[in-house]
Amino acid sequence: MRGFRSLRHRVASHSLAERSESLKVLRFTRERWRSLAGRLGLSTDSRVFEDIQDRYSESWRSYHNTSHIDDCLKQLDDSPVIADKPDEVEFSLWLHDAVYDTHRGDNEAQSASLAASILHKAECELEVIHRVTANILATTHHATATRIDEQLVVDIDLSILGRPADAFDEFETSIREEYQWVPWSTYCEKRANVLQSFLERVRIYSTNWFADRYESNARLNLNRAISRLLGADEQ
Repeated sequence: MRGFRSLRHRVASHSLAERSESLKVLRFTRERWRSLAGRLGLSTDSRVFEDIQDRYSESWRSYHNTSHIDDCLKQLDDSPVIADKPDEVEFSLWLHDAVYDTHRGDNEAQSASLAASILHKAECELEVIHRVTANILATTHHATATRIDEQLVVDIDLSILGRPADAFDEFETSIREEYQWVPWSTYCEKRANVLQSFLERVRIYSTNWFADRYESNARLNLNRAISRLLGADEQ
């Protein structure tokens, strides 16, 4: 009987997990994009959405895909409204990884250029284009963002660093898959340097809400990942 009750509990738990997954709110949707485009005065032509979706569905994307953008939008929805231009922040999140090729070093610049092109075709004001471009370029993570909207976009993009260990480890595995063409020893060295650069910051997250939520766990995850990378055996 104990074994049967245990099995029944596991089945029930599994069914609950499946139901929870099926009830997950998807945010990377045509309807949400059309709503945002309408608020920004952009064309609601479905071909723009389809182009963005196709880009994030490229086969080599293990992490920087539609699920990543969906998660970014969830982080935006769950956070307090602190942006100066909320719709521009959301637009920036949709486009910030639209161009992604691990053999290139200008993905953010190319993504910003694509975003600017969409806005330019809609005859948006230059100030809007400049702000969105700055938001996306901030995700290079080479310098501390200064404007609140840039800070929010960057904090959302980096929120994965402070997630539970299993989610962070899955993220790290996915990044390795995207860079599988890099020799293992080289990858470990370069990846450890990238992660160390975040640890060396006074704060990883610029906004108080994301710092309070993720800072401590991000530092634990980063230290653990760096130790693993530097102590890794040759693959």
